[in-house]
Formats: sequence, C-alpha cells, structure tokens
Amino acid sequence: EAVNGNALPRDLPGWWKWRDDVTTYPGTQTQTSVWIFGHAQSSPSMVFNPLMTTVVGDRVVLTTSAGKLAYQVQDEPFLVLKDQMSNRKDVFTSHPGRLVLVTCNVEGGQDTLYNRVVFAQLM
Repeated sequence: EAVNGNALPRDLPGWWKWRDDVTTYPGTQTQTSVWIFGHAQSSPSMVFNPLMTTVVGDRVVLTTSAGKLAYQVQDEPFLVLKDQMSNRKDVFTSHPGRLVLVTCNVEGGQDTLYNRVVFAQLM
C-alpha cells in the first residue's frame, strides 16, 4: 500500500545476520554488507514487489531510528534459483556499505522458482 509516496508493507522484511560478532544493521559506520530479505508475490502485492522493476541507478532509502540512509543500485538485479541461493558467494560475501535485497521473483503475474537479488551501495 502506498501513502504519500512511501510503501507501507503488508509484511515486514527480515534482517539476516551472518556472524554474531558483526553488526549488520544499516548505518553509516557498518563495516559489512546489510542483507534484507522480504516477500514478493503475484497477489497480493508484498513489501518487495517494487524490486521487480529496479534498475541500475535507482535509489533505495532506508529509514532507521537514527535517520535515513540512501543507497544506489550499482549492478543489474539478477536471478538465482531458490535452491542455489545458499551457494552464491557473490551474494553472501560482505562489503562495507553494501545493501543486499533478496526476494522471490515474479514475472508476468506469476511466481517463479527464482530469487531476485539487488545490490546497492551506501551513498
């Protein structure tokens, strides 16, 4: 649902923490990637459905308790078979200031067997 240009999700995205000793929450001081997983599906629209049309150069703005963080999509979003996601080192290798958004892929109004991955960099 959109209100004043902001997406109000019907579901909430989840954070993924890759090591207990490393903070992976968004912030200007984070030394790792931040991974956010959220739902997308053909019907009803979910929190990450807008990722289906994301392109290089798009901005992603996260609102945190400390303020807003702006990221820019750096690479073309790509698809990974869901059963192959855990094997993708490019997705799970950490880079300072990188935001990794992962969701189910939807094409032509149909859910697929793929996840869509979007990399963005803190601006």
